[in-house]
Amino acid sequence: MAVRVVRLGTPRAKNEGLRIGTVRRPPRGVPKSEFAAQDWYDVWFPNLSPSAETVKFALAAKTPAQWAAFAKKFRAEMATPDNARTLLKNLLERNDSRKSSAIHGIAHVLYLIAGPGNRGPAGAADALNTMRGRLATKHSGMRDKPREALRQFTDARNIETILVLPLHIYGRMQRKSALTIADALRMQVGVALEILLMRPIRRKNLTELRLDENVIRRDKDIFIRLPSNVVK
Repeated sequence: MAVRVVRLGTPRAKNEGLRIGTVRRPPRGVPKSEFAAQDWYDVWFPNLSPSAETVKFALAAKTPAQWAAFAKKFRAEMATPDNARTLLKNLLERNDSRKSSAIHGIAHVLYLIAGPGNRGPAGAADALNTMRGRLATKHSGMRDKPREALRQFTDARNIETILVLPLHIYGRMQRKSALTIADALRMQVGVALEILLMRPIRRKNLTELRLDENVIRRDKDIFIRLPSNVVK
């Protein structure tokens, strides 16, 4: 399932699919019945955008520990199950009410966000776990070796450690007066991990990234461009 980031209200691309609104406030002056027709969004999922209070918390964060606290607070907000139920229902309807591994994967991610240790709303994890179970598809499963390697991510503490690890590495580099080759390699690992967390790509594509060829800077935004002939 491909995911694209678009500005709400812009014309839809051909075969764009379900458009999800992640803004905290719906567009002013637009009737709810017109949101989809006017290309705003089909489903409102504000959980994926931090509340005004949490945004202020993020803007005031100066240290890795404060950023980690912000991340934990944000994940707790994302764990609200009501909008997740609406999102999953719409995805099912667009798939002719047929379950799929992609939809189940989304339900699984939503459950992990609300999992133990993230302090989401009471009962959120149980509600999302129930949704995840109902959307499960029958499959033969993965082999023992990859299953065992992924077992560590059933622990919410390990997930949180990986999410904030790039920030910890960056903070450590900032505190140093002089950097070594070993520090450069650690920072390279941090950048690679951040890329994989934001946009998973094949290992070969990741290791062959070149700043002068694949990294595009536009104002404050940074894009990674991969030619079609090097990706599957």
